[in-house]
Amino acid sequence: MTKISSLIKGWLNPALDAEQQMLAYSHNPEPALLNPLVEQFSDDLYHFLLAQSDVAMAEEILQLTWLKVMEKRQGFTEGNSVKSWLFTIARNTLIDELRRSQRWDFSDIDDAQNASFAEQCSLSHKSVEQLHNDREQQKLSDESFRALIHSLPLAQREAIVLQLEGFSIVDIAIITSEKTETIKSRLRYARQSLKKQFERINDNQCRDNHYVPVSGQEYLS
Repeated sequence: MTKISSLIKGWLNPALDAEQQMLAYSHNPEPALLNPLVEQFSDDLYHFLLAQSDVAMAEEILQLTWLKVMEKRQGFTEGNSVKSWLFTIARNTLIDELRRSQRWDFSDIDDAQNASFAEQCSLSHKSVEQLHNDREQQKLSDESFRALIHSLPLAQREAIVLQLEGFSIVDIAIITSEKTETIKSRLRYARQSLKKQFERINDNQCRDNHYVPVSGQEYLS
């Protein structure tokens, strides 16, 4: 009887999706409405922040992000992506802290000079799949993979991490308030750098095992 009652209760009160949950919280700041969002998105937000900073700062910014969500809850509107909205808040909070601590270094490639170069390649999620495939081939641990990502310049690192989180180029442009051409350029240079590092790892492994390396696969066809 208890199981049947639970099923009936679930049918009468279906779980809200993320957008509905955030909209409900924007009108009614009950912790019970925010908690499911915290559980759903905290890990992704933390990994994004960790890629741009360190453990202590990532944990601090994550807490500040949720505090700002509470403050800005009424700014969320229907039709928006909850994940994009949360990542935008997290990014802006992180930038404020990096500037405050004088760790802000967002040097980037020149947009006009490199826009046409970036257009020469497809920047779909196949690139992300290739990145994961190369990681699997090299048998890199999570820690080693994060170290490779962390070696990238901040602007490129941010773009590639957001794409690994599943965001499209348009989404990333919105989150970072940049042009799509700029994001394409950052992703292009990030993958070029990572590709070289994967090839270097492959060469070292080949030397250790005394065989000739096979030429690495291109990220982009």
